[in-house]
Amino acid sequence: MAARAKPDTYASAWLIALVVRALSAERPELLPEGTTAPDPMKSALAAAGDKRGLLQAIHARAGAGPLLAIGHYLDRADETPTLTTLTTSSTPEGLAQKWMRLEGYHHASNRTRITVSNRDFTCSRHGEAGSPDPSENALIAGFLAGLCARAGATGVHLEIEGKHLDATELQMHADIDIATGARFVIGWQDWPCRSARCSASSPVRAEAFQLYCARRGSMPPAGC
Repeated sequence: MAARAKPDTYASAWLIALVVRALSAERPELLPEGTTAPDPMKSALAAAGDKRGLLQAIHARAGAGPLLAIGHYLDRADETPTLTTLTTSSTPEGLAQKWMRLEGYHHASNRTRITVSNRDFTCSRHGEAGSPDPSENALIAGFLAGLCARAGATGVHLEIEGKHLDATELQMHADIDIATGARFVIGWQDWPCRSARCSASSPVRAEAFQLYCARRGSMPPAGC
């Protein structure tokens, strides 16, 4: 049997595809020439080095703004079981646990530690082989903020390096720069538990998610 490739050589194809599609529509000049979106339906994995190179190129040309705004463009993402499970989280604790579990199941040379309080996530990013790049941190901060809003949180805002940003209003042309972005806070005004979704999905959806993760040994990491 062929040896399994080292997991830290991979990244999530659907997250990279979201970045490419959003920028292709809003700011195509930021994408390196010849950039194409991977097809998550053909391969769930993409090369981690290619992912980092793409994000660094975007950050070098326009700062962190386009990456922090990525959560505003989740409607351009492929509907995958992973994304559906994340965006149907009924509680903040549920979303945080799912995200960290996805990073922990696979690859995740970069991880996000999320501490949940009444109205916010306090997030810290760290890597097993060095610190994550600021562009990677910006992407995950923006993506998590978008997930919170899609899951039902209202008044979502992002605090990163002294900047207080309305996550629902961030756009690709936002002029924002960060030094590392290794720590950020995502807050919200309210996180309603939609009764129909909660009652119909809580234990069943959680169990299905665990089975899905257990059976998909090659499932891509959620994080960067």
